[in-house]
Amino acid sequence: SAKDWYDPYLAFNRVEEHAAHFVRALRERLRHLAAGGAAPTLVLALDADLFGHWWFEGVRWLQSVLLQLLDADDIRLVTVKDALPQLPAVHHAEPIAHPIFDSPAVAALRQRVAVAAARLEMVAREKPAAQALDEALLRQATCELLLAQSSDWAVLIATGMAQEYALGRVNEHLARFERLLHYASQQQPPPDAAAYLREIAELDNLFPLINYRLFG
Repeated sequence: SAKDWYDPYLAFNRVEEHAAHFVRALRERLRHLAAGGAAPTLVLALDADLFGHWWFEGVRWLQSVLLQLLDADDIRLVTVKDALPQLPAVHHAEPIAHPIFDSPAVAALRQRVAVAAARLEMVAREKPAAQALDEALLRQATCELLLAQSSDWAVLIATGMAQEYALGRVNEHLARFERLLHYASQQQPPPDAAAYLREIAELDNLFPLINYRLFG
C-alpha cells in the first residue's frame, strides 16, 4: 500500500503517546516486581541504533520518557554509577554470561578503554572548574571516549565481521582522546590546541554539550 507523506507534527505527537505508554509499562513492571517484597530496579539499556539510524524521532521519545519519569511520584531515576553496587551481574540477553565482552579478542580493547576512562575521571576531578578552551577540550575528549566505548566495536571484533575496521575506529577515537586530554591537562594549552579542537569537533560532534564533570 502507498505510504503517506511524512508529517513531523503527527510523528512527534505519536512519539508522546509511545513515551507515555512506555512509562506506564515501566510502572506496571515495577509494581509487579515490588509485589515480591524487594525494592526493584530497572536498567534502561537501549541500543544506539534506535536513535537516528533506525528511528528519526527516537531522541525525542527518550527525552519525553525521561521528563515523564522525572515528574512521576512513584518512580525515581538514578544513574548506573549509583545503582551498580546493588545490582547483580547480568547480560540483557543472556543472564550471567557476557559472551561478547568477555571474549579474548575484546579483552585488550576493554582494558584500553577502561584506562582512558580512568584518566578522564582523574582529570575531571583535578579540573572541575575548567572554562573556555580547557572546558571545550575536555568536552570533546569525553565525546571521543564515548565513541571509543561503543559496543559496536566489541561486537564487530568478537564476531570477526569487521575486526580491522572496528580496531581502527577505536584507535582513532582513543588517539584523539589522548591528544585532547593532553592539551587540557597543561597549564596553558599550546597554540595548535584550538585549531585541532575545531577540526575534531567537526568530525565527531556527538553530544556537543556533554558535561565532562559527570565523569569525575
